[in-house]
Amino acid sequence: MPHIGQTTVEVDLLNYGVIEGDESCKHFSELKVLHPWMIKDGMNLTKEQRLEKIESQKLEKYEAKGDKRHDLKDDQSVQEEYINAYYEALRKSWKRKKQKAECSMKARFLSLMLKGNAKLTINTSRMMMKKALNKYSSFLIWTV
Repeated sequence: MPHIGQTTVEVDLLNYGVIEGDESCKHFSELKVLHPWMIKDGMNLTKEQRLEKIESQKLEKYEAKGDKRHDLKDDQSVQEEYINAYYEALRKSWKRKKQKAECSMKARFLSLMLKGNAKLTINTSRMMMKKALNKYSSFLIWTV
């Protein structure tokens, strides 16, 4: 037989399983921060939920950045050292390639001379040198 009278059901989802006075379960009752696009008319929100407290924290962060300017100067000097070392290594690499190209041109010229080509004259050797210079001109342009 049904119970006579009015039945009431109380559902408390925020405090489910929370014992009163228990400090370890406080995170259940904390309110969620809402961004401006989430706020609707008629909502009763606290300053924390409206991000007003967070804006004051941002100001504190900007003040703290003033202390970090010295660190930024150190970072810039490290970056400059890195860039200088990089370009120095690049310059050395180009120099090595130039020397290698010159050695290969000289070796090729000498090998043709030693083969006993009687028809090899000064004009043909100049043409060979021009061809070799055109081939390796990209190395020579950067290292000059």
